[in-house]
Amino acid sequence: ASYWALPIRWRPHLLLAASYLFYGSRDWRIVLLLAACTLYTYWLALAMAGAPRPRRRWLLAASAGVPLAVLFAFKALNILAIGGPRGALGILTGLDFASSLVPIGLSYYTFQTVAYVVDVYRQDIEPERDLVIYGTYVAFFPHLLAGPIVRPKRLIPQIASPPRLASTKRFGEGLQLILIGLFKKVAVADPLLAACTDSIRPGFTGAATSTPTLLIGTIGCVGAAYFDAAGYVDMARGSAKLLSIEMQVNFAQPLTRSRCFTDFWRRWQMTLMAWFRDYVYRPIRNLRGARNETLAIFGTFLITGLWHGLSMGWLVWGLLTGAALTFERRAHIIRRTDRALRSARSPTRRGAVRLGLIGYVLAILLATMPWVFADDLGGGLTYYRSLVSSGLGAPDFNLIAFVVYATVILVLSDRFERSSELMPPGSAIPPMRWVAFGAMVVGIVIFGGTVGRDFFYVQF
Repeated sequence: ASYWALPIRWRPHLLLAASYLFYGSRDWRIVLLLAACTLYTYWLALAMAGAPRPRRRWLLAASAGVPLAVLFAFKALNILAIGGPRGALGILTGLDFASSLVPIGLSYYTFQTVAYVVDVYRQDIEPERDLVIYGTYVAFFPHLLAGPIVRPKRLIPQIASPPRLASTKRFGEGLQLILIGLFKKVAVADPLLAACTDSIRPGFTGAATSTPTLLIGTIGCVGAAYFDAAGYVDMARGSAKLLSIEMQVNFAQPLTRSRCFTDFWRRWQMTLMAWFRDYVYRPIRNLRGARNETLAIFGTFLITGLWHGLSMGWLVWGLLTGAALTFERRAHIIRRTDRALRSARSPTRRGAVRLGLIGYVLAILLATMPWVFADDLGGGLTYYRSLVSSGLGAPDFNLIAFVVYATVILVLSDRFERSSELMPPGSAIPPMRWVAFGAMVVGIVIFGGTVGRDFFYVQF
């Protein structure tokens, strides 16, 4: 209400203040790092604009390298603090580090600033001279904690030149997205993750369990991560729409429509993976003029894994993911599937459908199984030994119930995203959608509990 009541020239100031208040409500000290990163990249980007080319390269290295080095330092410090029983820092200082030392949202506003300075260096955009508008671009509260990563050429103009009047259509879309995202997080992701982790935990210690329980529970954990991340992005996009600011969709039904592993990564965390594509993959591929795709794929996913966590487990995750993607690229799997689907001959199309089904199953398994190594390489090896040796055993009906429930929600939500408008023409929401909204509210009340749970990607 305050945003739309203010004159246009003062709205970025309100957004900046609101974003810093929102961020500082967790811990006021982390605001200082956000402000320092914003000022540092703002001034260096201005200096880069009028500098000769050799100096611009040094300014780019400084403006992108220092924020990334700070991010790396916090992640390294986090490993020293909480790694092992108490961590090296705990042993040295006598303090007990019980939680992550990485400030929430650090990765995401670091990626926002790196995208900005690189785009200024490449002369894709002009540097923003209004510090308030640039500061709002970096700290914009909907995407500050866990994305989506919005490019400067898309977000800065919307902050600088908002519409004079609110849009009823966008306002309605925003409210619906907030409710849908809250439902995905509270009523699907949190209870599903709790059920799955309880079921697969014995597999990491070698305790008695069953192979189907481990397999279903691990796939369910990936589903929980999806609903958690997608729920945040829905709420972020909905909050932005209340201000008539559009942010990108971050998922394209990766768990129901992926035709192969490559296709999965094109649909999963699209803005984050687009960032790694443009600022990691392409520079590696074009290194010294050599268009080495294999090196670029492995390098990108090794860096992606180490961004998730500085550990051998995430290093193995990056190697396995890179190997699978490289094999698919060399075998031209996605190209063959596309060619078969475009063919008019029905036998070929049936073969393409079978190929697509096999590719889908393999994509989900390839997306799921390397995550087992992520946080603990030794525990991951124990898990795979349990997976092979546990046998069929008795099914975990609690796990199966939650996975079936989440699968039904997944299919319905993906179908809704593909075929429905949030605000149909005439702003008349169909009656069945109101019934669905009522069911979502009931689900949120039932599964809400009394303890708040962070979003998964906030910790990165």
